[in-house]
Amino acid sequence: MNYIFNFLIFTFGTSIVSFLTVIAHEYPHIDPIRRSQCDSCQRTLHWFEIIPIWSYLIAKGNCKTCNKPIDKFYPLTEMVGGLFLLVASLTHQNLTFVTSLFTVLTLLAFSDHFFGYVYLSSYLLFVPIIILNIQHLYFIPALIVYTLLMLLNYLYEGIGSGDIEILTILAILVGFDSILKIILLACFLCLVNFYLTYNSKFRFIPYITISTAIILILR
Repeated sequence: MNYIFNFLIFTFGTSIVSFLTVIAHEYPHIDPIRRSQCDSCQRTLHWFEIIPIWSYLIAKGNCKTCNKPIDKFYPLTEMVGGLFLLVASLTHQNLTFVTSLFTVLTLLAFSDHFFGYVYLSSYLLFVPIIILNIQHLYFIPALIVYTLLMLLNYLYEGIGSGDIEILTILAILVGFDSILKIILLACFLCLVNFYLTYNSKFRFIPYITISTAIILILR
């Protein structure tokens, strides 16, 4: 039964990420009845072609109509989402909090990755998480983080306002110690990416999301 439960948790994680990818692409103009399509030939996909990870493997990474390769970004992010939720279910007691926060951050990360910005209305998704954790909020650490990041941005102009706002919200939810670890890990991942690609332009929110997931699991 444990194997079945773990498989279901993994599948649920991949499905969350797959769904959030679609939402991020279309937000805020979401058409609830639109069918998924091939990015290359725009052919409407069948239900068995949109199963996270497995459809990619069965199709051998190519659309069966136009034979164009499917972006590896989709199965890789789905795999990461499934593994995160599986590990979180095995190691973290407050799975509802972790899953909710991971879901919102993933949506923002996809939006930042695809378009380079996030809508302010997206921040409203944090409200239910804050309400559910009203007894475990850290406003003073959040104020310190916000002040320091704004000062840093004023001096060096290296941090986007969206990054500062999201890190401040995270500080409210996870506290000073965890947010420092998240920032340091995110910066480290950026340096690794720069070392591997020599690309000095990057979206920071995806790194914040990855770092938050790691720190939450290790808490």
